[in-house]
Amino acid sequence: MSEPRTPLKARLRDPVGEQDIQRAWRGIRAKRALAETGSSRWTVGWLAGGALAMCLLLLFAGILPRPTLGYGETQALRAESGAPLEILSGAAEGPRDVRLTDGSRITLEPGAEAEVLENTGRSFVTLLRRGRTRFEVRPGGPRRWSVECSLATVEVVGTAFTVTRTEHRVLVEVHKGIVLVRGERVPERVRRLTAGQSLELSDEPAPVSTPTPEPKLAPEPPVVAPPIPRAPPVASAESWRVAARRGDHALAYARLGEAGLRREARRAENIETLLALADVARQSGHPLQAAELLEQASREHEGEPWGGLAAFTLGRLELETLGRPSRAAEAFARVIKQGEPRGLQEDAHARLVQALSQAGAWEQAREAATRYEQLYPEGYRLQDVRRWATGP
Repeated sequence: MSEPRTPLKARLRDPVGEQDIQRAWRGIRAKRALAETGSSRWTVGWLAGGALAMCLLLLFAGILPRPTLGYGETQALRAESGAPLEILSGAAEGPRDVRLTDGSRITLEPGAEAEVLENTGRSFVTLLRRGRTRFEVRPGGPRRWSVECSLATVEVVGTAFTVTRTEHRVLVEVHKGIVLVRGERVPERVRRLTAGQSLELSDEPAPVSTPTPEPKLAPEPPVVAPPIPRAPPVASAESWRVAARRGDHALAYARLGEAGLRREARRAENIETLLALADVARQSGHPLQAAELLEQASREHEGEPWGGLAAFTLGRLELETLGRPSRAAEAFARVIKQGEPRGLQEDAHARLVQALSQAGAWEQAREAATRYEQLYPEGYRLQDVRRWATGP
């Protein structure tokens, strides 16, 4: 005699254990194997349809766990401890580590306070209100990280850096990778910092001093200093990096030479090296070589944020130094097409209008100006864009 059937309502109240789930999966795999050996298609389809209907019934009844997405492109970040990511404060007894579910980490020194303004699968934005905070962003993640700190915005992808904010000053220090610092008080409104570099900004007014008359002294004979010998070129690849990090790009180029510059570009394993070499060439008075390096970086890393930064730097170099506006327009168009870095999109749209107008492509310049006004109706370059687009 067959066992009495349990009513469906009673079965739905019973929790389904892990063994039951595994048994169901084994049944599905067995049905798939049966189908592959040439069994009746009608029977297999009927069984599979019944299994699917039962899984859907259990799912909507709340017995089977609903599938959850990982912390990828559609999920907000969380603290591994489960603490909410809203207002983050440093502990009084020492630094406080906040480890996130994507492997990133925020370390707040005592007295530091940060507020999470945006937390989505595509961006993570914090406002550093005060104090010193270190950010270690997991490389290769889907999110654009940015830190607002009154005097500037720090934009990063996969790097380690520290931001210190006081009442009138902001200090950005890069420990690994590259960051982009934007703001009205940043030289030329944007500055790229690599590992070992830092940038300090201040909103304190310069003190006004009253000049005092200097006492008249008897003229002294001029002192002629002996000439300082130039450092001979060094073959070591590390030596040029040390000089570049100090900001002595002329010495870095002297240690490399044109052949060394090309050699290091061929063996470069990442875009940071290519951008550092381009800085050495550009700031030591070799713009053509810098343009080649930036072109290489933007092409090899197209679609990446720092590939877009290389293209933007190339556009400025072509427009302002080399006087090749058509090539500049191509570079700025590449930045816009990639959509990265997001913090430079408005500048790229405006510069595209400028480059097209200087190249004499007035119709394209006016079209680009119209796009700028549509995207940025209150943009800070609006007057410049309208002026550049005025032509024959």
